[in-house]
Amino acid sequence: MLNETCLTSNCGCVIMGSRDGSRKTCVLCGDVNAAPEAVPNGVQFRDVEEDEIAALVDREASRLRARIQDDESEVPESVPAAVAAPARATPAQQDPSALMGTLMLQGWTMLGDVCGACNQVPLMRKNTELRCVACGPIRIAAPSATPAVTTARAAAPVAAPTPAPAPAAAPAPPTAAPVAASSPLPTQPTAAPALTPTAPPSFTTTYVSAFPGLDHTVNVAHDRIRALTDTLAQTTDPRTILDTTTAIRGLMDLISVTRSHQQLYFVSAPPPRSVQFTPYASTGATTAYAEAMVASGTMSGQRQ
Repeated sequence: MLNETCLTSNCGCVIMGSRDGSRKTCVLCGDVNAAPEAVPNGVQFRDVEEDEIAALVDREASRLRARIQDDESEVPESVPAAVAAPARATPAQQDPSALMGTLMLQGWTMLGDVCGACNQVPLMRKNTELRCVACGPIRIAAPSATPAVTTARAAAPVAAPTPAPAPAAAPAPPTAAPVAASSPLPTQPTAAPALTPTAPPSFTTTYVSAFPGLDHTVNVAHDRIRALTDTLAQTTDPRTILDTTTAIRGLMDLISVTRSHQQLYFVSAPPPRSVQFTPYASTGATTAYAEAMVASGTMSGQRQ
């Protein structure tokens, strides 16, 4: 490398020379030993002294420094920070295996679950902290209050079904009024008593158990429902709750069907109505006839 620069315009590169000094070359323009071509305006090239070359180099260096300073002044202030940011390697740019090894040496445990954000790096856990070596710390969501409400609702006892009302007892038939004794024949003729109008007869409906033996079946079904209700209040397993409620519904259907077969409906007739016999009214002719009959009976007795 020589202390000379290329004389070609807008070049200024340092000239390289051979060991014996027979050849000089510019890395951009090529061999500089050949005589330069004549320019159209007739200007001829001449040899340049070392002082002139040093001055030329200093001038070009000053021009380059000024240009660099102008370029730096035009660049916004945010650009250096943005350019310098990639110099700090982010966790995602580092080797995940090396980071996982470092965390394991610090007491972290590698889990079998993969990070949901990057979907490729296993999660690390230490106590209650959860971390992904590529994405950073992961916040663990607080447990929802819905399961507690569901558990409390499942633990609440189920009200026992209201038993069907017992069939009403058949009303006792009213006792018939005794027939009034006929009064003795009045001595004086009287008018026949007027008939008193009576209320129309009414009909009553009675429910009677046709199969008394089914009462035991109904009682057993009620006991079974109470036991299943206690079991339902003590469990929180969805499958057990479903099976228990299904069994209770089946027992309630059994009780309903049994009740419908137990009741026999019939219509009872009204009780018999008492009849009073009223004697006919006595007249003068009937009285004379009665006295004559008595007298004839007395006379026939005397003849005998």
